[in-house]
Amino acid sequence: MNGRLRVEAAEREPAGQGLRLSGVAVENTTEGIMITDPKLRILAVNKAFCEITGSAAAEVVGRLASVLRSGRHDQTFYEELWASILDRGRWEGEIWNRKNGAIYPELLSITVVHDEQGQVTNYVGVFSEGVETSDQLGFLRANGCDAYQGYLFAAALPPAGLAGLLRGVSSCA
Repeated sequence: MNGRLRVEAAEREPAGQGLRLSGVAVENTTEGIMITDPKLRILAVNKAFCEITGSAAAEVVGRLASVLRSGRHDQTFYEELWASILDRGRWEGEIWNRKNGAIYPELLSITVVHDEQGQVTNYVGVFSEGVETSDQLGFLRANGCDAYQGYLFAAALPPAGLAGLLRGVSSCA
């Protein structure tokens, strides 16, 4: 190998290691991660995304990110979300999405990724499930259920399971 090739190989090695470490971090975080193209077509998701949403990667990759929409938010919500992304390059907040047919809250951060020419190449969404906002905690407290943090936001129970739960618990307190 000539001197120039050795230098190029030596320069590429740290970059390759950085990419491997980034991949390990993405796959082992507890937050769900979704990467889309500029038209919001899902390109990749991590393991936590699959665990939180109940969707296999093969079910969502290639589909539009709107496949997760719960129907709980109106058009104004999405207009404000996208205005923030276009203006600030990011949006952070609570959103309700779909999981195995049920809706659930998540804290979501969406960030825009640009190339060297400033063109949008991707959007990256990172989210956590079951993190209660102050509004959710207020709802729980107002309904006497603050001792059972998060239980109201679990997946729906079948009728027999609900009946059994109600027999075993007379109130939230």
